[in-house]
Amino acid sequence: MRLKANQMTLGTSYFVRFSPDSAWLASCGERSVYLRRPGISKPKHSVRLRHGSSGDFSPDSRTLVVKTTAGTLHVLGPLDAEPELRTLNEGDGEGPSPLHSACGRFIIDASWSGRLAIFASQDGTSVAHREFSSDMLVELLSASGSDTWLVHHSPRSTTDTDPPDPDYFSVCTLPLVGEPHREIRPGLRFVRHSALSSSETLLAINHGAPPEKLSIIDAHTGETVSTTRIDVGGTGGRMAWAPSGELAVVERHGVRTYSADLTALGELELEYACDVAFSPTGELVAIGSWSSGRLLPASAVLP
Repeated sequence: MRLKANQMTLGTSYFVRFSPDSAWLASCGERSVYLRRPGISKPKHSVRLRHGSSGDFSPDSRTLVVKTTAGTLHVLGPLDAEPELRTLNEGDGEGPSPLHSACGRFIIDASWSGRLAIFASQDGTSVAHREFSSDMLVELLSASGSDTWLVHHSPRSTTDTDPPDPDYFSVCTLPLVGEPHREIRPGLRFVRHSALSSSETLLAINHGAPPEKLSIIDAHTGETVSTTRIDVGGTGGRMAWAPSGELAVVERHGVRTYSADLTALGELELEYACDVAFSPTGELVAIGSWSSGRLLPASAVLP
């Protein structure tokens, strides 16, 4: 398919992220992290880093924290000059994408081993941590500008024959002391991916064994609002809420969009699609792919 003038390819891109001011797009291949100005095809910055798996921009859009598959945290910045890549912290092993706090002073990290940790964003100093020995921590979710975040817990199986307990989400805030603020328990097992709406009222969850179900959950009560069946394939399941309220889901070789009540709105084909992100302005959508990602106008996937 020939690209239109307002589209561009991203190359292999295991994850895609826009900066809070929509001025940067980060993507990561097997050996490098790329920073682009949306609309300009050639990356502004290209930094060698093997096995980058996820990342998050600082609130002021001047730095990017990148996590590797081994769990090491690196910081790339300042992006408005000649950025340097420095190791922030060796981390606590493989796990979900890290998050910046709304103030920018802290980085929240978690691991499959069950450790939730807060680091100083300047020097990686440990600030606080909590242990969940019976759970894997598989996702950290937050809405832009919020100092409240969700931790996705996946309880470990206790026997060889019984299924694990249902996944749940703890709601945490800074400072990290005592028990979580509250818990969201939708009663769903085998949750693969989830996404929190910008209003923090809806939680989209891809779940099941195999993960063929998509549910919208009330983030305050944990009740299921609507459910549909999807086809995620081997690289799918990641999701992103558009600023206008639609949900984009990576399904088998493409992205499909839904309304908040899970009415299907449209789809766009892309081989080996694996990630999706909307720019905060709502004008652009980036689709990561194990083959070659795309940057397109949001209208390419939204009605």
